[in-house]
Amino acid sequence: MAVKRPQPKSKTLNIAQQNKLVQMQADKIQQLEDEIRELKAKRAGKNPTERLEESYSKKAEEARKNKAGAKPPSPKNFGKLGRCGRITTADKAKLAHRTEKLFPESIDRDLCSFSHTRVACRPEEGKAVLTAYDVYRFRNEFDKISGVLGRSEFGIEIVIALDS
Repeated sequence: MAVKRPQPKSKTLNIAQQNKLVQMQADKIQQLEDEIRELKAKRAGKNPTERLEESYSKKAEEARKNKAGAKPPSPKNFGKLGRCGRITTADKAKLAHRTEKLFPESIDRDLCSFSHTRVACRPEEGKAVLTAYDVYRFRNEFDKISGVLGRSEFGIEIVIALDS
């Protein structure tokens, strides 16, 4: 709300005009202080971000499912772990049926050091079998896992097109 104040015709105000201006400013200050008090009172009882009654994280969702009587995840069923989100390589390696060590060709095994573990599904006797590969390297050389793309899926469209 804009408060109209008298516009003086000259730069000097008489005492009556000054008193009127001071009173208008005091009223405006009081109005603004009252408004600030009201806003603080509204904000004090309420969080500015509205909160949900229940948590919505993945772990909370799992806890709700378990509480509702859902079956706990079975380590036997890799594809049906019942857990949303990423499964760590260590968890995948625990589920693997076997572990194979890969060393770079034509380099002594004693010179190589452990680099990383990859887990891949392999078809064996009509079933998908998880196999963990412990990859060893010498400097920047390491052996590639046959039939497995690199660490990313970049270019997978090309691989699929060439296979079909």
